[in-house]
Amino acid sequence: GRSDSDGAEVFVVELDRVGQPGAGRLVYANEQFATAGALSVDERLVAIAHSEHGDAQKPAVRVLQLSADGGEPTAVADLWDGHGRGVWPIAFSPRAGSTELLVVHERHGRSQPLIWDPVAGTEREIDPPMSGETRAWWYPSGEALLVLNQYRARSELYRIDLDTAVATLLPTPRGAIDDAEPRPDGTVDYLWSSATAA
Repeated sequence: GRSDSDGAEVFVVELDRVGQPGAGRLVYANEQFATAGALSVDERLVAIAHSEHGDAQKPAVRVLQLSADGGEPTAVADLWDGHGRGVWPIAFSPRAGSTELLVVHERHGRSQPLIWDPVAGTEREIDPPMSGETRAWWYPSGEALLVLNQYRARSELYRIDLDTAVATLLPTPRGAIDDAEPRPDGTVDYLWSSATAA
């Protein structure tokens, strides 16, 4: 995606056709700010963050369905929590055939994960027993979320099982975790720093 003073455009680019005419397909354009969000595993659904309501700092999410023949995409659904509350798309579920989208919302005064299925029209708030701001990632199996909780200058990582809703604190050294990624073998890589460690 790209945004400038003239507006925003989001493209889907076929990697095996980069450098060839038609490799980039325009799927969204608007005079308001927008960003590319996520592409489903089967490459049929595209999620974008947009500010058609007028607030680029607190966007809404729209999911588009791509047409097989390269025609205009169709809007599947929008998720917007109203003025002053943002929603950001993170990633579609890695499970084959799933249309669930992981988003971050601010419905309760802080950032929290939410699983939204724009096709089925369902929402599932993930409300782990945490007090801080959170970020989340899918585990590669799609059976759990990795949640980073930032509270009072401390970082904690949790694995949340989506079937049982059990949140398990993962062992990490004290300090700040800036980013994390769950791996296929169940381990977690994370970017960590500490003012007290050399």
